[in-house]
Amino acid sequence: MANRATTQDPHAASVIRQALLMHQQGRLEAAAQLYDAVLASAPNHFDALHLAGVLKHQQGRSVEALRLVAAALDVQPGSTDALANYGVILNALRRHQEALENFDAVLAIRANDAGTHYNRGKALKDLGRNAEALASYERALALVPDHVEALHNRGNALSALGRHTEALANDERLLALRPRHVQALNRRGSSLAALERFDEALEAYDEAIGIEPGNSEVLNNRSVALMALGRVDEALQCCERALAENPGYADALYNRGNAFLGLGRFEDARVNFTAALASAPQRLDARNNLGLALIGLRRPAEALANYEQVLAVDPDHPGALYNRANALMELDRFEEALAACDAFLMKDLAHADALNTRGVILGLLRRHAEALASYDAALSATPDRVDIHVNRGTALLELDRIDEALESFDRAIAREPGNVAALVNRGNACIRDKRFAEALASFDEALAINPDQPGALIDRGVALAEMDRFDEAL
Repeated sequence: MANRATTQDPHAASVIRQALLMHQQGRLEAAAQLYDAVLASAPNHFDALHLAGVLKHQQGRSVEALRLVAAALDVQPGSTDALANYGVILNALRRHQEALENFDAVLAIRANDAGTHYNRGKALKDLGRNAEALASYERALALVPDHVEALHNRGNALSALGRHTEALANDERLLALRPRHVQALNRRGSSLAALERFDEALEAYDEAIGIEPGNSEVLNNRSVALMALGRVDEALQCCERALAENPGYADALYNRGNAFLGLGRFEDARVNFTAALASAPQRLDARNNLGLALIGLRRPAEALANYEQVLAVDPDHPGALYNRANALMELDRFEEALAACDAFLMKDLAHADALNTRGVILGLLRRHAEALASYDAALSATPDRVDIHVNRGTALLELDRIDEALESFDRAIAREPGNVAALVNRGNACIRDKRFAEALASFDEALAINPDQPGALIDRGVALAEMDRFDEAL
């Protein structure tokens, strides 16, 4: 904010100069007393009104500040300093459009005022007009290339616009000026994570944490990168540290819930997503993932209710559309589940998970040929997905295409030799083909990995009985 004095009254000028010196030294109460002293004898004194308003704003008393600067502008309507500061105070009071109008009025007179271009950018950013905000920050930087705050906010605008490579370049420039700028390091990490350069993102977050060990935002963002790298236990520890610093931090509660989901701790996940929603009820991602935790807890009806709430706000929410199909399938509402899956696939035709789920639903509806087509489409998108090869083999087995089913199970086992589902299903296919010794070998391999499989034990008994080994079958 500008805080220059312009008074012509010799006595008042002396007092104002003294007050301004104290003001600039951070002795705000002493400066305020001197401004008040001038206003007691001259209530319409422009400098006293204007500078007292600036001081009140610095103290966080923006409503009083606005009144004082407005009174100063009544005295000198053409003061660009007062207009600029009035805009800053309006922006602080969330009156962003009015602030923008003030900044435009200043720039109509002082077109090369870097500070006002910067503040104009902040108002535009608060209005959600990031592309225009970016243009204002760039105008400020053209005038003052080392304007640190303009560089910082330019980086925020670029990130908000999804221009992460440019945001990285911006932050290289900022960090050359301020190597310990924690917010720039944090944003650098987020840009790298958005570009799926997660190891480099961790390096940026670690550098920021080295400067501010208790920065909850950086710790939370670091947890996201760790999750992407599959380091779930470390991600959970990061979230714990973030929440120790900021217990109600909705983002960290959400990400801790995701870590618990990754660890299969569904009740802990449910508790965290519920807490995140208590802090930020509008968070659709938390409500969607609460549904995932409830599915894990075998509470599909409650999960479905959460997905319906998400879709009531955002009918095209991809996660809720897909997860709703899974919840309906768990509730044995197969036709509705198929319709939900098809609605999701209308928006993402090659989504392998959805195509796989669609195949499972069609199988439950005994529409095995259609299920096979879905699995084939899924494998076109992700040829190495073991679970889809297993499901494809199951559909082929239902269609009595035993040799092809065996090929699918063998492809799955080649990719993941210890896959229990593939081994058990291969054993079933071998029984159907009267290859009982091979079936027995497949069941034995599966049961060596996981002995607690009633279905595999029953099928092993069938194979043994077919081989006239009745005592073992029994």
